Amino acid sequence: MHLASLGADALPYFTGYLNKPLPKICTPADHFLDVISEDQNIEHGFAHGNICDMWLAYVAQSERKMSGVDDYQDRIIPFRFRPSRTYQAYSFFKRTFYQLMNTRVAFFTDCVLLVFAGGMVGIVSVEELQAYQLTMMTTGLFAVVNSLKVFGPENIVFMRETSAGISTFAYFAGKVLAHLVQILLNPIFFLGLYYRTAYPSVPFWIMYKVVLATQFSCSGLGYLISVICGRKNMQIAGVLTALVVEMLSGLNPTKRTLDGFIAGKIGLLASFGPWTMGALLIKQTMGSAKALYPVYVGQLDLFGYLNIDNSTLIDEASIDGSKVALDAEYYENVNQLYKQYIFYSCLAYLVMMSKGKGAAGMLGLDSLLYLVRVEFADPLLAFLSTGKFERENLTKREKIVRRQSLGEASVGSGSGGSGGWGGGRGLSFGGGSKNKKKKHMEETLLAANSDGAGMGEGRIMSQDSQMTDVTDLTDGSASGRSVTFGAKT
Repeated sequence: MHLASLGADALPYFTGYLNKPLPKICTPADHFLDVISEDQNIEHGFAHGNICDMWLAYVAQSERKMSGVDDYQDRIIPFRFRPSRTYQAYSFFKRTFYQLMNTRVAFFTDCVLLVFAGGMVGIVSVEELQAYQLTMMTTGLFAVVNSLKVFGPENIVFMRETSAGISTFAYFAGKVLAHLVQILLNPIFFLGLYYRTAYPSVPFWIMYKVVLATQFSCSGLGYLISVICGRKNMQIAGVLTALVVEMLSGLNPTKRTLDGFIAGKIGLLASFGPWTMGALLIKQTMGSAKALYPVYVGQLDLFGYLNIDNSTLIDEASIDGSKVALDAEYYENVNQLYKQYIFYSCLAYLVMMSKGKGAAGMLGLDSLLYLVRVEFADPLLAFLSTGKFERENLTKREKIVRRQSLGEASVGSGSGGSGGWGGGRGLSFGGGSKNKKKKHMEETLLAANSDGAGMGEGRIMSQDSQMTDVTDLTDGSASGRSVTFGAKT
């Protein structure tokens, strides 16, 4: 339907003439589609009608300033059957992957920058300890900034899709899974040229595992920053946060010093630096010559990455035993980086979910009570009465509309003037109601027709737009009683 000249009157037509108010956090275009969409698979069915004809009738009626009962005044919004969360996650994964392919120039630019950064770190590093520190800083900062683009630019899109009823977890999972491709490839690009210029003593794949764990930890931190800060501030916030946590790498001040007070312990747990540096230095120590092995162990103990006294390393047995302890400490450092990724990602999801659902009106006491009734109480009562669980397959926004409709439902009544020998009375049901109950109106009609005397012919308009011959009860020829349904009487 396209009536450009009459487009300005579309919203008043749906909200006033059809009595379908615009829900909160819903665009008029979405609301129009919800009302006019047809679903022939609805079990109990209803008369869809021709919405175009009703629009023309509305315009003609407005021009003639006529009032009457709209055949589609009680038109219901058809149910939308949403896909499963698994399919939604797959759809978001595919969409994010296509977005990456559409911006392949930016992707390859990032890859070239990583290769260049790896080469520069290898060239300027004089000592191996300095090379590891620059590796930690460069890869961590790049991972934080790169992960800001996963959720940051789509905050508004996420708000809109949440109000339409998508699964927030499916959205988050699909975006994160698509970002795994970049997380897995970034260490290879960085180490490709770095390994040929720095010549570290740590094997390539061991260093890849450490840098990969660092990428995961910093990506989770970037997710959290992007959902907390706005699109304009997330870049500067990400860079500053990465620089601050890198200062807590455990070199200066040392990890042992930071571990001596509560704020330092919290900083160590929140920072990726000490765990990345600890893993790299431990592998460097394990690969060193036997003559230098105690020296490296003493260095690790000085910084606080280990608690081993190097003066006890005097024979093969003590050295082999210390290497077992070093290997266990290495895996503890790597696992700590993955734990940070899980913690930051879960925290980012909770923040994103609360912001999306809060903007869509899905949080609060009313929403909680409605959720308990619809998801638990009603299915339990249905099971006790019929032996089957019956759940409404509605989107979350449709549930909000249903909850608001139930709260606004009311039935009004009015009385008209009297005249003639027997007096005349007019009854109006649902004079301003947006949701009329057919059963209630039929009962009211029977009650109205049962308290008069005398017979006459009359016609009424029922809720389902069908004309029905009824017997009008009157007290005389000069007066009568009629029953009408509609917004205007």
